[in-house]
Amino acid sequence: MPGKVAVIGGGPSGAACSFFLARAGIDVFLFERNPHREKPCGGGLSFRALTSLPGGRAFPVDGADIFRLRLISPDGHAVDLLLNDPIRVVSRKDLDAALRRLATSAGAISIEETVRKPMPSKNGGWRVNGRQVDIVVGAGGINDPLARFLGLPIPSRRRGQALGVYIPGRFPRQIICRFFRRCRGYAWWFPRPDNASLGIALFEKEFRADRARLLLQLFIQENLRHLPDVKQKFDRNQFKPYAWAEPILSPAMLKTRPLNGPNWILAGDAAGLVDTVTGEGIPYALQSGRFAASAILSGRLSEYSNRLKTRIIPELITAARMSPGFYQTPLLRGLFFLLVHSKTMRGITIDMTAGHQAYRHIKRCILRGAPDIIRDLRRYRTSLTH
Repeated sequence: MPGKVAVIGGGPSGAACSFFLARAGIDVFLFERNPHREKPCGGGLSFRALTSLPGGRAFPVDGADIFRLRLISPDGHAVDLLLNDPIRVVSRKDLDAALRRLATSAGAISIEETVRKPMPSKNGGWRVNGRQVDIVVGAGGINDPLARFLGLPIPSRRRGQALGVYIPGRFPRQIICRFFRRCRGYAWWFPRPDNASLGIALFEKEFRADRARLLLQLFIQENLRHLPDVKQKFDRNQFKPYAWAEPILSPAMLKTRPLNGPNWILAGDAAGLVDTVTGEGIPYALQSGRFAASAILSGRLSEYSNRLKTRIIPELITAARMSPGFYQTPLLRGLFFLLVHSKTMRGITIDMTAGHQAYRHIKRCILRGAPDIIRDLRRYRTSLTH
C-alpha cells in the first residue's frame, strides 16, 4: 500500500478518491487550483449521480429537487414528464466544496496550487509541485496536467463545448431542454434555489459561439417566454457568459485509451468518462474516484482499468455509438411522436433519465414494451376518428 498519493483536481472524481484514500489512512495531497470557482454547467444530479455520492442521497449539499422535466423537439413540440426520482440541481461550487470538505475531514491535505507538470522521480515515484509521492491520480478535467505529461490529452476534435449564463431569481421548479434541427446538442434551463443555469451544449467537431448564442436566443424566445424577465436579463448582457469543454470520445478511443500505469491513474473527465448523448459526467467521475481509491489500496492499479471496462466503459461506448444518430432530426421527430402518444415510452424515458435503464439494454426494453407502445398508438389513432 502506498505511503503518499497526489490527486490533481478537486472536482467529484478527485475529491471522492481523496476521501476514500484518506479514510483508509493514506497520506493524500489534494491539489485544486481554484477551489472558489463556480464550474459552468447545469448542475443536475440524476438519481444515478446522487446514489454515487459518498453517503448516497443523504450527502449534505443544498439544491433544488426537481420532479418536472419538459423536453422540446426540434419542431417545437413539448412533452412534460413527471419523474419518479428527482433531479437535484446544485451549484457545482457547493458540490465540489462539500466533497473536498469530506476529504479533508478524513485527513487529506488540500492545497490551492496549479500543477503544471508532474515529474517522475528517480526512485519510481513522482514529484508534484515539490512534493514526493508514490502515486499520482490525474483528475484535473479535460486539460489534466498528468494526461498531458503522459501524451494522453483529449484532442480538440474530441471536445464538446458549452455556452451559458446564470440568471438570478426564483423560478418554477421545472427543467426544460430543447433540441434543434441539424444540431448535435441541446439547450437547457435548470432552476436552482436562488438562480437558474441557462445554457447550450454542442457535441460537434467545430464550435461556433455565434451560432450557439443564436440558438440560445431562440430557446429563450420560443420556450422560456412564460418565465419572468429571462429574455430582458439575457438581452441586457448584464451577466458574464461562461464556456467550457468536455470530452466526447469515440467508441474506439474509449476502448483503447490507457487509464492507468504502474504508478498513475486518470479519472473523471481526464479519463474521458462522459456520456456523449447527454453530456452527463458526474456519476462516472464519482464512480471512477471510488474505483481509483480501491485499486490503490489493493496495490493492484490494473484493477482500476478492469473495473471501468466492466462497469462504465461499455455504457459509454454504447452512448458514443448512439450519439451522432440520436441528434438526427428525423429520429428525434419519431422519438417525440412516441413520447407524446405513448405512456409506455414516457415511462422508459423517465427510467433512463434517472439512470435505471442502461443504453445497452434500451433496444431490449423497447422490444419488451412494444405491445404496450402499439396499444398506446392505437388508442391515439382511435381518438382521432372520434
